[in-house]
Amino acid sequence: ARPILVITYTSIFSKNFCGFLPDTNVIESIIDNESLYRSKLINIMPVGGWKNVLRMQDELCRSNILGVGTKIISILDGDVECDFHRDFTTKGIYTNLIVNFLPIQSLEKYLYDKIILNCDSEFCKEVGDRFFKVKSLKQIVDTFVKKGDNKAFYNYLIKNLNEQGIEEHIFVTKICEMIYKKENMDKIISFLQNILKD
Repeated sequence: ARPILVITYTSIFSKNFCGFLPDTNVIESIIDNESLYRSKLINIMPVGGWKNVLRMQDELCRSNILGVGTKIISILDGDVECDFHRDFTTKGIYTNLIVNFLPIQSLEKYLYDKIILNCDSEFCKEVGDRFFKVKSLKQIVDTFVKKGDNKAFYNYLIKNLNEQGIEEHIFVTKICEMIYKKENMDKIISFLQNILKD
């Protein structure tokens, strides 16, 4: 089995960093649902800060510390794709790295968009019905005061979930499963299939 390291970036870090970060869950869902794990030694490692992911990937590739032939892949949130190309690709930096992007900007931005900015009624109903059984999602949205701040909205959701006895990692795992089913993952699935093929 060929060793493969997938490094992901996420802008959401849980307080106890238990490995239930959103990017990791989306990537794990794809690998599991597409059976891409067969005869492979795949490790997914979340790292903070998308530029840190690239620095780490570059260092690992250059040093061969994980062994010759180990594939090292970075998968970043979709909202940094333009920055990546502007800051690195156009300048010929990190052209040796295998990098791709999720089809969503970030979990915080996704939730803010689907619940606040462009209310997706079907998505809101499912989120409300699944998670907000004491205080409704509508009540939470109506009492949210920091409009325009997706990170504050995410933290506000988590605070309300915790008050209702739901832990962040449960919510994130389930939301990532919903995103996997709802959004078009063809591009990232195709990328992973090509990279992870024997």
